Amino acid sequence: MPRRTPLLAAVFAVLAACDDAPLAPGADPLFLATVRGSVQEEFRGTGQFSRGLPDKVDPPEAGPGIGTYIIGAGSSFDPRSFSLHREGTDLPAPGVYPLVARAGGPRRFIAVFTRRQGDTLEGFTSVQGELRITVSTPLLVEGTFRFEGKRNCAGTVSGESRPGATARLDCTHPIDPALPAVEVTGSFVATPGPTSHPMF
Repeated sequence: MPRRTPLLAAVFAVLAACDDAPLAPGADPLFLATVRGSVQEEFRGTGQFSRGLPDKVDPPEAGPGIGTYIIGAGSSFDPRSFSLHREGTDLPAPGVYPLVARAGGPRRFIAVFTRRQGDTLEGFTSVQGELRITVSTPLLVEGTFRFEGKRNCAGTVSGESRPGATARLDCTHPIDPALPAVEVTGSFVATPGPTSHPMF
């Protein structure tokens, strides 16, 4: 039987502040994504990375008190957001990381593409793919990604799409292969952003 788990869409609320975040010297933060399949989108936003606050991680066997590391983009002027996140708050080393559907340590990232339409949200979660990090420093993280995602999340937003807005997604796991699918490719140049709320 599918299990529904809450996913705090912190990337939607927090990365909406990206217009106000300080930029690293000489950096030009950018997050680009192309979405094809059940949704057709071209996205261009400001890339940011942040360390999430420690919180309970789902599934429980992953252990409590593990924070998250998030790379993503969102804007108060755009009803869409992207996040690439994992357990652990350490800076990821350059290399290739699988994009999967569930948390499982610092070597596995999860990709989430969220769309807002009015007060409703839908989220597409990666089921397979990869994240390639080419540059990783405390002031700049760069890379590319590609993944297949399934629409397994739905939710609502309370408040405007700005810092302080409350967004919550309920996501079904395991992900049904028959759900509407998207293929996403993109690249990013990300600079430090604000500390986020937990993603799990």
